[in-house]
Amino acid sequence: MQSKRTSSYISFFLYIAGVFLLAAGLALNTRAELGVAPVLTIPFCIASIWGGSFSLLTFLTYFIFVLLQFVLKRGKASLMDLLQFPFSFILSHLLGFFCKVFSIPCDMLWQKLLLLAAGIILTGAGVALITYTNFIPNPPDGLAQTLGQVLHKNTGFGKNAVDIGCVLLACIICLAEQRDLVGIGLGTIISMLFVGRVVCLFTRLLQRLPAPSVRSGNL
Repeated sequence: MQSKRTSSYISFFLYIAGVFLLAAGLALNTRAELGVAPVLTIPFCIASIWGGSFSLLTFLTYFIFVLLQFVLKRGKASLMDLLQFPFSFILSHLLGFFCKVFSIPCDMLWQKLLLLAAGIILTGAGVALITYTNFIPNPPDGLAQTLGQVLHKNTGFGKNAVDIGCVLLACIICLAEQRDLVGIGLGTIISMLFVGRVVCLFTRLLQRLPAPSVRSGNL
């Protein structure tokens, strides 16, 4: 009994660490100014063109991701699905906090690439920890998993679909407003290519640990 309780505490700590790492990684990716992460292209584009809080728009975007999961699952929601709403709220505020903390002036390309690399590593580590604990999923990853299940594909396919869909919609918004592609650049493409690989690397390392005891349950 004591062992299970300790395992639960460790899993919860790993999960919280994952959330902080994810928010920090996304913030570094944004501060690199080479193009934001694919899932952030829509809120960043809207905030840049029409104004508004980037963190609030990120929350609204993630909120929509969760609603899309409910639609795809035809209303069959688990407790972990519902908890993605408060997760979105917390993550968006952490993102805003880290964006302020990481106000690092970077004028040289190598500095921007260094920030981007750090952002990708932290993002991948955060996603791996969140996935490993099997607790409340990150809404974009939850949507990716749901898409994969509905289309009878793997989660990787769903992840690519979510990333590409976000980037395409952001491009449409920019072109409709006759603007340059705001927030979409080299960093966006590099993130699409390498975040998944970093997640796989950290997942392999985490698989050496005892299986986490946090499990999702249905309503």
